[in-house]
Amino acid sequence: MTAKSDRPRRPAARRGWRLLLRLLRPQGRLLLLAAGLATLAAGIELLPYWLVYRMVAALLAPAQDLATLLQLAALIFAAVLLRLLLYGCANVASHAAAFRLQRDLRVGLLRSLQEQPLGAVEGRRGDLKKTLVDDVGGLEGLVGHTLPDAIAGLAMPLLAAPLLLALDWRMALASLALLPLAFWAQRRAFADLGPIQARWHAAESAANAGLLSYLGGIATLKACNRLASSLAGLRLAVHALSDLADEVTRRTALPYALFFVALSTNLLVVLPVGLLLHAAGGLDAEELALFALLGAGLTAPLLRVLHAFGALQRQMQAAERIVALQEAPRLPQPAVGREPRGHDISFRGVTFAYGADRQALEAVELTIPAGRLTAVVGPSGAGKSTLLRLVARFWDVEVGRIEIGGVDLREIDPARLQALVALVPQDPFLFRGTLRENLEMAAPDAAPADLAAAIEAAGLTDCVARLPQGLGTPLGERGTRLSGGERQRLAIARALLKKAPILLLDEPTAFADPESALAVQTAIARLAGDKTLVVVTHGLGTIRQADRIVVLRRGRIDAVGTHDRLLQGSAVYRRLWEARSRAKGWALRRSPAAGPAG
Repeated sequence: MTAKSDRPRRPAARRGWRLLLRLLRPQGRLLLLAAGLATLAAGIELLPYWLVYRMVAALLAPAQDLATLLQLAALIFAAVLLRLLLYGCANVASHAAAFRLQRDLRVGLLRSLQEQPLGAVEGRRGDLKKTLVDDVGGLEGLVGHTLPDAIAGLAMPLLAAPLLLALDWRMALASLALLPLAFWAQRRAFADLGPIQARWHAAESAANAGLLSYLGGIATLKACNRLASSLAGLRLAVHALSDLADEVTRRTALPYALFFVALSTNLLVVLPVGLLLHAAGGLDAEELALFALLGAGLTAPLLRVLHAFGALQRQMQAAERIVALQEAPRLPQPAVGREPRGHDISFRGVTFAYGADRQALEAVELTIPAGRLTAVVGPSGAGKSTLLRLVARFWDVEVGRIEIGGVDLREIDPARLQALVALVPQDPFLFRGTLRENLEMAAPDAAPADLAAAIEAAGLTDCVARLPQGLGTPLGERGTRLSGGERQRLAIARALLKKAPILLLDEPTAFADPESALAVQTAIARLAGDKTLVVVTHGLGTIRQADRIVVLRRGRIDAVGTHDRLLQGSAVYRRLWEARSRAKGWALRRSPAAGPAG
């Protein structure tokens, strides 16, 4: 590795160290305590070797003193116990720091996610899972295990070297003879590790995302008689990870082998040199014994430092991802929140795009009156769902503003805005738990009467009655015990329990059978006039009686009016209605060529 190629890596390495130290700083006292105890344990570990040296000298003396030998043996036993005690205390301190660090980081990251635009968080399950679970989890191993081991492994040679040099500098140099080879091998093994770690993170994130996609679509794959290997993204990600592991192994196998050999086999140098010096009369027998025991193992503890260095390199990459998530842009918050003067919604020249190449809304001017039912319709991709998500402030608009009660959303306290708006997405998420727990997610202290009222208003009464344990029935992962229409009605009931004055429904009958669709329509009719109700739908028959229907086309308002007026004045709405009418009259028919049924 040339000095020139080292230069670009150094700033990145320094930044990685700074970020990692920044994450560890809150647990600095516990980490210093663990380091001090581990260093003291390493010092105590040297004591038995010195005592063995004294025992050999006593055994070789003309007159052996049994009491002295027994005393030395007792001291060895006590030193071993004390070393274990100190090292155990160091591990307790380091694990306390590790667990506190994990807890604080995960809580802080989850708070950070709550303050970020929800739209920016969606679709990043694999990446976020790796940061929140794997990267933060890796700090536990680093802080709880690796750092105490590395400190003890480094402290022992540093403490032993002066002692050995004082006894015999020649033997001390023999004990360290293979260290330059170990350092060279270590440098070769960790060359370009930073870029490799970045590639490894990208490969792991892709594999995580592919695996989550496979688990989410396993029913569809089974229905199509396909295996996990048929998912191109997952297959490529797994093979890429495997190929990268092979590449790293090939590149580092020889340096790693040399490093391990150099640190663990210096007895091959110490013993011949020691025997030659002893034969020449330049080394006493007890000194030879000490170097054979301590000198031969002088560099072996540095193996722990190698493991620590690799872990530190990995965690520096992880620290960058953790800090990046901590510092991700938040939704701006007002210094003093303003209170809306009503529950009407106004779009004032709103333009919004998902990146530079996907315009969603353009120059939208729209007022949604309070206490009325407003339906939003239009072709797929017209920007209907975006309209609702902007009201819920999943993102902030780039041009224009959105107001509730005459107040810009950005000037309303986020907690207050959440209390004002309830959004039921097209595919609502249900938590693993009981029906009651899913409902109470919106209002943990809801009274039984409020629960019953929300269930009745959402048309969920018959569903609750048929479940074996009623509200206490476990729903399974993502509510698999319920049909699509029932999940939608449960989500509506949950939104009603929140008692928000503004209710946004995105395709409430998208996954509903006719009976469920009728129940949802009935629930919407009950709510009309009670709340500012905005419904995005393709099912035009469900919103014929809406107070206002907004027609979107390519991110622009095409027309606003009632059903009858739009049939006369909006070509887009008329085409949608005609398509709906044709679909309603569609039926399965036998092909004339098929002949009579057998």
